[in-house]
Amino acid sequence: MSDSKAAIGALLKGVVSERKRVRAAGRAWLNFGRPALIEKRDHIFIEHVRSHQGVDSPEQVGNDRADVIAKAFLNKGSKLPPALYLTHSEETFILCHKGNYIQGDIRNFMKSIAKQKMIERWKIKAPRQSEFFLAFPHQVQSQAQDVWRRAAEKGEGNAWLYFIFGTCQMLPTQHRINKHIKDPHARSCLLCLGGAIDNMAHLWVCPAMAGAQSELQMKVDSILQQYFPFASYKLESRQSRLRRQWYIHAKKDLARSIPDNRLVILTQDFWNKNKHKEFIPLNSFYHELLLAIERERNHPNLRWSVRSSFLSILVEEFHLNVEGFATPLSHSNEFQYWCSESAADQEFGALGSFFSYDLSGKNTFGFIQEDDPASAGAVITRTEKFIEASCSSRVLLLLPSTIHHKFITIAHLSGCPLFLNHQDVSNFSLVLAVNKESILTDPINCRLGSRTAERVVSSCSDSRNYRR
Repeated sequence: MSDSKAAIGALLKGVVSERKRVRAAGRAWLNFGRPALIEKRDHIFIEHVRSHQGVDSPEQVGNDRADVIAKAFLNKGSKLPPALYLTHSEETFILCHKGNYIQGDIRNFMKSIAKQKMIERWKIKAPRQSEFFLAFPHQVQSQAQDVWRRAAEKGEGNAWLYFIFGTCQMLPTQHRINKHIKDPHARSCLLCLGGAIDNMAHLWVCPAMAGAQSELQMKVDSILQQYFPFASYKLESRQSRLRRQWYIHAKKDLARSIPDNRLVILTQDFWNKNKHKEFIPLNSFYHELLLAIERERNHPNLRWSVRSSFLSILVEEFHLNVEGFATPLSHSNEFQYWCSESAADQEFGALGSFFSYDLSGKNTFGFIQEDDPASAGAVITRTEKFIEASCSSRVLLLLPSTIHHKFITIAHLSGCPLFLNHQDVSNFSLVLAVNKESILTDPINCRLGSRTAERVVSSCSDSRNYRR
C-alpha cells in the first residue's frame, strides 16, 4: 500500500526501454526494485491509500506507521555523511552537473540549461528587449503559451508576431523606425501630434490611444474585483489625497476669486508638474496660486479669455494641441499643452513663452489682441520660423483683420463675441500657417474655412454677420 500515486504508476509500468529508464525520475531505485516486482507480480498487489485520513482502518494504520518509519530514517540519514550513488542495477553512466546528479528527465534538464544560457546572453546582448521578460518571467512565458495556442486555433499568425514584438519592445514605432535619423522630430508621434517621442513608453499614455487605454484599465479592474479579495475597496491615491487637500485649502480663502471648475483644473496642472517629486509641501500649491493671481492682476491684457465653445471648434477642426498665449487661470482644458509669457507659470505646467519655446512639430493656436497690435509683427515672425521646420507644424492665429500677413486666411469674423470679457471687439480673422509636412501628415479639407465659420457663428447666438 502506498499514498503516492506517482510511485504506484512508476512501479506498475513493467519492462521499459533504456531511453525511458534513463529519463525516469528516481531511476536508480526504480531499476533496483523493478526486476523483483516483475518476477513476483502475480503475488504482489499495490493499493493506493489516502494519506492523513486517521487510523480507523487497518490500511490507514499501516500507512501511518509507514510514514513514521520513513521520517525516522529521514532524520537518521540527514545526520550521516553523503552516501555513494546507488549503481547496482543502474545504467553504466552517471550524469552530473555542477556537483549534482541528474536523476530526472535528461532532455528536460538540458532544455532548462539551454534556456537559462539563452536568457543570460539575451540579458547581456539586448538588455532593452529583455526588460519585460526579466521583470515578469513567469507571466510572459504563461502568456506566450496562451497567445500561441489562440493564434494557432484561429490561424492568426500576425497575433503571435505582434506578441513577440510587443514583449521585446520592438513594435514599429516612429522612434524605432527613425532612430538613426538626426532630426529629432522624425521620431515624434503621428497619432497625437503632441511632439512626444513615439516609443513604447509613450504608447501607454498617448492621448490618441485614450479609448484603448481606458478599455484596458476597465478590464484589469474587472478581473481584480472578480478574483482578488478586497479589490473593490478603493484606496485613495497620493494624487487624489494631495489634490483634495489643495482644493480645500484654496477653497477656504479664495472661494469668491476662482470658480470650482477652474480650481480643479489648477490642482491637476500643479500635480502633473510636480508629481515626480518625492515630497510636495502642502502649502506649495496655495503659495503658487496666490502668485499667479497677483501676476494676472498686474497685467490686465492677460485677462482676454476666448470662449470655450469657440476653442473646442478650432481644436476639433484643426487638430490643435497647444494654446500659445494663456495663464494658469485662463488656459483652456481643450488643449494638451499651453504657453505663458511668465516663466513662473511653469509651476502649473506651462511649456514656456511662445517666443522662446520651440513649438515646431506641434499644432498651435494663438491670438493677437485688438488693443495690442504692436506684438503682431513678433508673433508673425515667430510663426514663420515654426513652419520653416522640417517636421509637421501648423499655427492657427486669431488676429485683427487689419494686420498684414502672408498666411492662409480661413475666415473673416465680424461682430462675433469671441471673448468672454470683451463684448465689443470685431473684425477678426482666422489665419492658418502650415508647412507641407503638416499637410501630408494631416490633410486639410478645402471646405474647412467655410465649415469652421458656420460653426463659429452658430455657436455665438448674438453674432451679427461674418465673411468667409
